[in-house]
Amino acid sequence: MAYRFKRSESPRVGFRRIAGEQIAKALAELNNAELGQAAKVHQVRKRLKKLRALLWLVRPGLGKQYRRLDTVFRDLGRELSVARDAEVRLVTADAVVDGSREQEVQSLLATVNTLLKFDRNQVINTDAAMDGILESVGRELEAARLSIEQTPLKKIPAKGLLKRYLKIYKRSRKGLDTLAIHSSDDDWHQWRKALKHYWYQTLLLEGLWPAMMRARARELRRLTEWLGQDHDRALLRQFLEKEEFIDRNGAGYEILLALIDEERRELKCRSLILGSRICAEPVSAYRRRLATYWRLWKD
Repeated sequence: MAYRFKRSESPRVGFRRIAGEQIAKALAELNNAELGQAAKVHQVRKRLKKLRALLWLVRPGLGKQYRRLDTVFRDLGRELSVARDAEVRLVTADAVVDGSREQEVQSLLATVNTLLKFDRNQVINTDAAMDGILESVGRELEAARLSIEQTPLKKIPAKGLLKRYLKIYKRSRKGLDTLAIHSSDDDWHQWRKALKHYWYQTLLLEGLWPAMMRARARELRRLTEWLGQDHDRALLRQFLEKEEFIDRNGAGYEILLALIDEERRELKCRSLILGSRICAEPVSAYRRRLATYWRLWKD
């Protein structure tokens, strides 16, 4: 089944169905022998983000269970993110330097890759250790599935879903406004997190007007991908600035930082243009429009 609420089901029924499907898919991916460890980490992290976006949307119906379940999914995601970040710095370094003919940069890249591989191996020292982490994640997901099946839910009114959806839209707009005042790496990261929730929740509410919501979801996905690439480059830059075995006096170091910064400026520029369009509508007007779509969908 698709990751979206159905017209014929109540939000309460839809929540249990969608959560169960996402956990089942995550468990199937963990047990898929054809998937490598990196692919499993990527897929399961995606499922966890979808689950957290779903929880956030139906929070009024979960009561105290919301915080407990959200903490479980958040902590599992963080556990996997350590491995993901160590791996992605390697890929990002190669992508940034790709096409550069500067000998100093190529020489530095060889050193950087050696250090990044060492750093990755420090995080996950053996395949068996990573397998152990993935098995632990699987057990936690099984327990979460059982908890969701057994947890009594309050009635989740349609008005409550729309209110939560509007709240994440408002947070996305606020994040954009914040970047106009100050622009730290954390500010960009927080905006990206809000937009991720907004993207997934747009998929969940696709039934309001499928063509329009799918189009918005596509643009949100594109925007979060750009912001994700910027975040990856921020992680690489932080590593370069802190790693004690990198020669910061050589020409290659300054050229590499300049390449990273140039790509980040381009990604941020594109993101601000697209983000301004996505978040252009005032919250009050967006609220009225969505309420009308919901009424037409359910009638």
